[in-house]
Amino acid sequence: MRRKVFHPRPAVVVTGREDVDLWNEQYEKQYLAGIDDVRQGEVWTILEEAGILTGRVLEAGCGDGAWIKALREMGINVHGLDFSVIGLRSLVQEYPGTPVVLADVRRLPYQDGSFDVILSWGVLEHLLDGPEATLKEAFRCLRRGGMRCTPLTGQ
Repeated sequence: MRRKVFHPRPAVVVTGREDVDLWNEQYEKQYLAGIDDVRQGEVWTILEEAGILTGRVLEAGCGDGAWIKALREMGINVHGLDFSVIGLRSLVQEYPGTPVVLADVRRLPYQDGSFDVILSWGVLEHLLDGPEATLKEAFRCLRRGGMRCTPLTGQ
């Protein structure tokens, strides 16, 4: 049985998992990135010019959803997944109806081949047990010929 304990500030959920609690606290304290930050970045330009941002897209580790917001405004069918309830709550409050799932990137709750593109920014370098399980799950959920985008440099 998983126990949830509420911090004195009611918006912060303390789960007892240090990694989850750290990100819940971050999203509670500050808005990390905006749509303009995403669209003005080099990665956005590269993906847009390559025509990659099409089909059904998953952002695994979406946080409060800067990429999701930017992609939705372009009319892209984008889904979000994160283990921070605070980040997802912020995203859904600003963009109601956004398909999001509270889950771990190492155990994606999707069928094989569910997505054309899987984005994952700033996630792999935080996994203490390494990226293998996350990458295996991403490839499982990626349609044949699809693309997984994650920076190797941690940028």
